[in-house]
Amino acid sequence: MKQLDIEKFSTNFTVRKLEKEDISEILSLCEKNTLYYKYCPPFVTEQSIIDDMNALPPGKTKDSKSYVGYYTAENELVAVMDLITDFPDEGTAFLGFFMTDVLVQNKGTGSGVIEELCAYLSDVGAKFVRLAWVEGNPQAEHFWHKNGFKETGAIQDAGDYSVVVAERILLKERVIDDEIKLIPYYRNDEVSLPWYQDLNVCKQVDNRDEPYDSELLHRMYDYLSSHGACYYIEFRGELVGDVSLQDNGEVAIVVCKEYQDRHIGRRCIKEMIKLANEKGMEEVKANIYSFNTQSQRMFESIGFKKTDVECYNYKI
Repeated sequence: MKQLDIEKFSTNFTVRKLEKEDISEILSLCEKNTLYYKYCPPFVTEQSIIDDMNALPPGKTKDSKSYVGYYTAENELVAVMDLITDFPDEGTAFLGFFMTDVLVQNKGTGSGVIEELCAYLSDVGAKFVRLAWVEGNPQAEHFWHKNGFKETGAIQDAGDYSVVVAERILLKERVIDDEIKLIPYYRNDEVSLPWYQDLNVCKQVDNRDEPYDSELLHRMYDYLSSHGACYYIEFRGELVGDVSLQDNGEVAIVVCKEYQDRHIGRRCIKEMIKLANEKGMEEVKANIYSFNTQSQRMFESIGFKKTDVECYNYKI
């Protein structure tokens, strides 16, 4: 991947390289995160921070390492990150350490930092971001799942504990035609929640008679993002729905009521078939409720075949 410009890691914070002069500030941030060190001992010290600043994986040099801090406009340190480029493979960015100040946790700050970082890394040619969390740490597991990281299946022995290796595939925008563009999912409740408060949409998607709330919306999107590729649909500059392709080949789509009957869904599903082909899948499938005749007709017009009462398949 290209040489990193750490100043472009974020548009919301000032990002700069951390030096020995910053150790006391780093220590103050880290030592408040007692849960992290409960699962990942020993507890942080000035010497352990110095060691982390200098640590490099086998075969890597200092120019591949970005040990950086995220600062607010008031020059307050809110996050620390250690990133290695092209490790363990070319095109993979390895996130060796990431911690936010406890005062900004559970406010979306950490997720925002990771989303911006992944977008930037994708722009400079990274294909994957890899990391590891301590096995059994529920906070870390939840956070990284929420941000689109999936276990690779590898578990590594770190001495006093084991770590779960996970990675995120970096998605790029997909331009379908002059009208439609697919935008990788990010939290945007202001736009997306109203789609799922339309009772007709809720009935079509989940056969439910109650609207979504933000918690249910997040659970749905977190699942779709961590089990495949999830995009917003942008039509003529407006976000009008979402479409996803799961790792098991299942596709799903929602287009808000105001933009239905414009062949948006048909074009987006065709793009998901194209994506599935790129991933080497042999078929894609859709689950459509028996009463949702509109969706049935749309999928059948593309070439999906009904294989069961509510199951439709497309052979690639």
